[in-house]
Amino acid sequence: MAPSFYSLAFSYLSLFLYGLIDNMRGPVFPDLLKKFNLSHVEGSWFFSLTSTVFLIAALLAPKALLKWGYLRSYRISLFCLIVSQLIFFSAPRFEVFMLGTIFMGWGVGILSVLQNVLVIVASPPARLKQLMNGLHANYAAASLLAPLIVSFFYNRGFDFQWVFSVGAFVSFVLFLQSFMTNKILEPAVTLKTSFKFLDLIKYMPLAIILSSYVAAEVLVSSRLAFYLTDVHGFNMQKSSLWVSYFFIALLCGRLLFTAVSVSLNTFTLLFSLLILSLFFIVFGIQISPVFLILTGFLMGPIYAMTMTLVKEYFPAQIEKVTSLSIVMSGVFIIAMHTLVGIVTDTWGISLALFLAPGLLLLAIVMLVYKKYVY
Repeated sequence: MAPSFYSLAFSYLSLFLYGLIDNMRGPVFPDLLKKFNLSHVEGSWFFSLTSTVFLIAALLAPKALLKWGYLRSYRISLFCLIVSQLIFFSAPRFEVFMLGTIFMGWGVGILSVLQNVLVIVASPPARLKQLMNGLHANYAAASLLAPLIVSFFYNRGFDFQWVFSVGAFVSFVLFLQSFMTNKILEPAVTLKTSFKFLDLIKYMPLAIILSSYVAAEVLVSSRLAFYLTDVHGFNMQKSSLWVSYFFIALLCGRLLFTAVSVSLNTFTLLFSLLILSLFFIVFGIQISPVFLILTGFLMGPIYAMTMTLVKEYFPAQIEKVTSLSIVMSGVFIIAMHTLVGIVTDTWGISLALFLAPGLLLLAIVMLVYKKYVY
């Protein structure tokens, strides 16, 4: 097999793993609080510390990838994930449990940059949009599978920590698999350039586009259940089912663009998807929540389209642009959750949801700015 094949395979498999371990945390959170006798504020450090280390790792990722190479970075990240999941699985106290968040944050921080970089450098230009959509379809698929894994253990009476044994096992399998070949693409010499402050200005529009989209998607998916129960009177089972519909729509959108090659150029396609997503969210709030579900289908390909622009604009600086984009996405998500909480407590969830079209509008402005002004 060619190095490009293994590069794509490693990227796809690792993002599926990331989707599993990321989305298994939410369902077990209530039991985490009970077992270690924690308040919600104390328990929130399970997510906050992971996100903080994630941002640091993603920021350092370009230097790490160039110093260690892609394959070695991949193995180091997987080893960190193995350690993190084993700590979550066996920790007797919350202080020990939290040690796992440091390893998890580092592992997923490096992998998040590496996954996108590998697909960009390994894909034929004509198929980049399709392969990038295929990559992120893995995360959507894993987000659907994760709650089923949690339910499997709960239905058989296992303690919540057993859930993390799955993450440890899958991480270990991928780690062993990485030693079956050395045929993987590595950083080009031209990428080993020093970072200049002025580069930040060049990369920022694309980073803001990606960050705004990611924050908008997380806002809709994380608040949809509460919106449906609070505004439309859904019970928990029905609202949870509708959240699953949203993720199914997200997955279908990515799979469609993986299977079908669209003749439109990247700018036109991305602009159209952002505009349609913006209006569908507004329709979902003002007319019917069905439009919020359909938004998942429209939003699905946006991440891949943005990463395609990265290669088109900055083919020799993909590590740096990807790293900056992922770091900014984390900052946007943290800020979004804080602002949504304030708006919801003050004016209600309906108004808070309007932050999502606001974020998409920012992405549209940055896209036009990058295309016609900058």
